[in-house]
Amino acid sequence: METFSLHSLWQKAKRGDWIAGLRWEIPGEEQLWEAWIRAAARAGHRLLYFRQDGALSGILQDLPGTTLVDAPQWSPDLRARLLDLLPREGPPTVGLWEDLQGLLSQPDPRAAWEILEALDRLRREAPVIWFTLIRGDPDTLPLFTPPVPLASFIVIPLTLPPDPLLLTLALREEDPRLPPGLYRLVFDPEPRLEFLAHTSVKGLLPLFEILQRQRQQQQTLEQRMRLLAALAEGTRWLPDLPAFLNVLIRELVEHLEVDRGAIALREGPDRLRIVAEHRRIEGPSALGAVIDLTGDPLSARVVQTRQPLVLNKIRDPALFGASAPLLQRLGIRSILIVPIPRGEEVLGHIGLDSVRVERSFSPQEVQLVQTIAEGVAGLIERAQALERQQRLAQLLEALHRILRSALEVQNFEAFLHQVLAQAMEALESPIGVLWAAGRLSARGISSPILASIEDTARKEGLRITETLAVSDHRELPPSALRDALLQAGIRASLSVPIRAGERPIGVLGLASPTPRQWRPEEIALAEAIALEIGHTVERIRFVRHLRLLYRLADALSGFRDLHGVLQPIFDLIRSELMAREVGLYLPVEEDPSTLACRIRSASGSRSVFPARMRRHAIPALEPIFQGQALWFTDPPGAPTLFPARSLALLPLKHEDEILGSLAIAWEKPAVFDVDTQEFLFRVAALLTTGVLNERLWRQLERRARELESLTESLQQALKLREQMIQNVSHELRTPLAILQGYIELMQEEALGPLTSEQREALGVMQERLNGLIRYVELLLTLQEIQAGARSLNILDLRELVREACRAYQSRLDPQRHVLQVHLPDHPVWVMGEGEHLLLTFTELLENAVKFSPTGGTIQVSLAVQGPEALLEVRDEGIGIPAEAISRVFEPFYQVDGGTTRKFGGMGIGLTVIKQVVEAHRGRVEIESAVGQGTRVLLRLPIVIP
Repeated sequence: METFSLHSLWQKAKRGDWIAGLRWEIPGEEQLWEAWIRAAARAGHRLLYFRQDGALSGILQDLPGTTLVDAPQWSPDLRARLLDLLPREGPPTVGLWEDLQGLLSQPDPRAAWEILEALDRLRREAPVIWFTLIRGDPDTLPLFTPPVPLASFIVIPLTLPPDPLLLTLALREEDPRLPPGLYRLVFDPEPRLEFLAHTSVKGLLPLFEILQRQRQQQQTLEQRMRLLAALAEGTRWLPDLPAFLNVLIRELVEHLEVDRGAIALREGPDRLRIVAEHRRIEGPSALGAVIDLTGDPLSARVVQTRQPLVLNKIRDPALFGASAPLLQRLGIRSILIVPIPRGEEVLGHIGLDSVRVERSFSPQEVQLVQTIAEGVAGLIERAQALERQQRLAQLLEALHRILRSALEVQNFEAFLHQVLAQAMEALESPIGVLWAAGRLSARGISSPILASIEDTARKEGLRITETLAVSDHRELPPSALRDALLQAGIRASLSVPIRAGERPIGVLGLASPTPRQWRPEEIALAEAIALEIGHTVERIRFVRHLRLLYRLADALSGFRDLHGVLQPIFDLIRSELMAREVGLYLPVEEDPSTLACRIRSASGSRSVFPARMRRHAIPALEPIFQGQALWFTDPPGAPTLFPARSLALLPLKHEDEILGSLAIAWEKPAVFDVDTQEFLFRVAALLTTGVLNERLWRQLERRARELESLTESLQQALKLREQMIQNVSHELRTPLAILQGYIELMQEEALGPLTSEQREALGVMQERLNGLIRYVELLLTLQEIQAGARSLNILDLRELVREACRAYQSRLDPQRHVLQVHLPDHPVWVMGEGEHLLLTFTELLENAVKFSPTGGTIQVSLAVQGPEALLEVRDEGIGIPAEAISRVFEPFYQVDGGTTRKFGGMGIGLTVIKQVVEAHRGRVEIESAVGQGTRVLLRLPIVIP
């Protein structure tokens, strides 16, 4: 068998060759063209790809050396671009055209010939071989016959790869490279053509036409069988079952070539309705017709036995009983009826008819229809399940919207209107009534008719305590309520109670003017809606109660007059409870056993509350004075003092004392549920706090007036004390100076010689006098600092410290204490008052010496740290307890303040030190430990003179 390698064939190709491939666009055809193109690339040819529809993109994407040119349409500059891309010398270039027909699809036929002539000139002017694909159409063949014979040969696939038969048709001349005839393309080990038979052009064209018709029929059959298989699976048709059934019966009728077909589905236990139909001929329609199984024995037998009925010739239509007139009207001569089974039941049947002639239905055809019917049964079952799921999803979505509305509710009445509309839409009910918490919303029914139905229900004592679903009121026993509903046009109804906790507060009612079977999921949705309405009522009620309690608590927190703050809040409480009157009773001051109504909020001018309630006067009220709450609702023995249908009395009790009572009265019987009682108990508790606050406020006012008077007296006393100290200090300075002068004269023996005993006595007097003078100077300094009298100068702090230490050194007993002084070698400039600072330093040394034991060392150091001067005085004395350090700067405070204290003094030294230092914008720090000594640090800001 002669073979031709595609690789060697391309190597023999020459400039001007035009190879055409007929594209049928069948699966696997791409493998054929890939073999030809890869063989050209392997032969060393350059590939020039004119992309039009992208059919060859997948083949060429991994072939190196391919030049891409986008040419979806012919343009005047395309020929010039091609001349630039096609070299004049070298091996031929293979120009790949994806769709020559698309390129030649010009409005003017002459334009197509001009394009062909231009391409023909190009293949002669440049070394180019055209490889052109043409869509499969015999009409394209004349393009490659005279007067423009362009193609060298044409490749036509006759079967699918991997074993295609190829027809190579040489049009210009006998070509020894590839004689015309039939070939097989083999891919192993490399693509090659095996010659099968020689065929002329004239003999080949009829064969081509036959093959093309067979291919078209095969494709039609394959497409129909694939469609039928897809229809049998049918998942994509689930959302639209009627459309699926119409397409199915159409395909069956067309495929089996019958005149008419129909699909009927069960509409009840004894009825079928034709829901889909297709006719290939003109004639009457049976779409929508009802088949009564009780009167049609043959159709009933199909349903009962679940076996097909085949009548190739209908001799007597009367055999179909009640359906005979329908068969006669349709003119049916042959019929096939196949049941659509689901388990032990039948969902319907598929009917195929012949009208023009009698027709025989083969077993294969019956089996095909049975197979499809089984698939249809499963699909109908899934579609019904999907419908139920979609319906449930719709109901859940409606419930979700209602829940979202409940969470965002602002206006309760608007919320009820919105919920009723959503419930009616979800349950497809044209009539709806929603009554909850004393508010009504109705749609689809007039107010007079609704009032008449309510009145009738009330007279019959109907109370909706459980869900009540009625599919048809005509089937109920006669009653006034049933007649009222039927007269109002209501045939079916669904009534669901609404509860807040265990307390019924309303009803959700939905109705239909036609009989209706309420599905379990619909009843569940209505109950869920009613439950959420009840929860919403509770939430709204809780929020309103919480707001009232907050306003009441806020009003009572200000210790203001009770009447002024409670009157508007009592109005709100009365409105919230829909009560007739709310009052507050408080004890009479002159008679605590009598309660007087202090605050009252009433809906009318006449009060149901007495002005006073006296203990023991009304036995029924005695528990109030014992701290118990009373609840009355139309009972015998209710206190006649309160002309009301319902009454609540709550004591205001603090420990064992009754501070008053909260009273609420209703004109109608009230339900004292747990929430209402809890709310009123909280109100009573807040009122108890408010009454206590008012009492405390009055006590505080009296105490404040007493304290104000006491404070004024104390301030006056302090002022007198300060004045006395100042006066005493000034008055003492002159006599003390005179005494000091006489003592000094006597010590100098200016007034006569002294004995040793006299000299010793004068020394003691001098020491005590110096101490007294120091105290006076401290007091006067303190007064001056507090008065703000200062004269500031730039001072050398080092010299002031040296002067204070030198003066104190002369008085210090070197046998008892050692004074160590560490001063810097440069001036330390501060802005201050010299006498006050010198007095401060001297007082620091005085304290260090006074509290240091014999042999103790006193260290004085001065240093500069940043912007501050640090003066430190450290001793080894008795120390200061930690709890006393915070008080040592208080005037006249002494750690050892008893009458038997060991150390003398007035307790103002550290006070003066602190105030002098702070007057110089400094601060004092003390560190001390008992038995280890004390460290005093003065920080003063320095200046640059």
